[in-house]
Amino acid sequence: MSVVEINGLTKDYGNDKGIFDVSFKIEKGEVFGFLGPNGAGKTTILKIIAGEENYDSGDLFCNKELTLGYLKQQHDLAMDKTVYDVGLDVFAPLITIENRLRQLENEMTTDHSERILNEYDRLTQSFHDKDGYSYPSKLTGVLKGLGFSEEEFNLKVSMLSGGQKTRLALAKMLLQEPKLLLLDEPTNHLDNSAINFLEGYLKNYPHAIITVSHDRYFIDQVSNKIVEVENGKSKSYKCKYNEYSILKKKQ
Repeated sequence: MSVVEINGLTKDYGNDKGIFDVSFKIEKGEVFGFLGPNGAGKTTILKIIAGEENYDSGDLFCNKELTLGYLKQQHDLAMDKTVYDVGLDVFAPLITIENRLRQLENEMTTDHSERILNEYDRLTQSFHDKDGYSYPSKLTGVLKGLGFSEEEFNLKVSMLSGGQKTRLALAKMLLQEPKLLLLDEPTNHLDNSAINFLEGYLKNYPHAIITVSHDRYFIDQVSNKIVEVENGKSKSYKCKYNEYSILKKKQ
C-alpha cells in the first residue's frame, strides 16, 4: 500500500516557472532521493506533501494512517527546554506508563488486591511491547550520534546555534519515527561522524523517506529510488544514485 501517491501535480509560479507534471508514489520502506537543479521545485514538493503549500491541479493521496515528519530550516522547538528534555518529550506516553508502574509498585507493598496486580501486569506488558526499557539509551544514542556531547544535554534550546537547533530538530524527528520522513538537506550542519551516524540510522529506518540533498554520496548511501525533477516535470528511477548517474549519462 502506498504511503503517498502523486499524479500530475502542478503549481504555477508565473513567468513559465513552476511544477507542471510531477508523478510518483512511495511505499513503506522506500527511500527516495530527490534530484534536480536549484529552483526545480524539490522543496516545494516537500511542502505540498507536508500540507504547507497548496497546488493548482493534480492529485495527492496520503495513506489515512500517515504520520509525517518534515525537517526544514525553521524549527518549532521550545526555547526554555533543555536539549535532553526536547528528546524526552517524544517518550511522554512511555514515561507516563513508567511512572504509574513505580506508583503501583509502592502500593503493592501494602495492597495485594487483584485490581492492582492486574493493572500492573497490563501496564508492564504494554511498556515491554512499546520497547519502553530502551528509550533512555535510544535517546542518548541519537543525541550523541548527531553530535551532542553529554555536557550539552543540559543546554537550553535558546542557547543553541542555528546548526545545533537543526540537529536537535532532526534528532527529535528520528525518535518520533513518523511513517514518512521529509528531509530537506539533512546533512547541513553535520560533521562527518554525524553524517555517518545518520546514514546508518536511515538505512535501518522502518518507514518511508524522501530526502533532498546536494550530497550525492549521502543520496547514494541511503536511497533506493531516485526522483529527478527538471523543467517542471519528474522522472522516477528504481535504482540508487550511482546507477542513476550512469543511466543519465547514457540518455
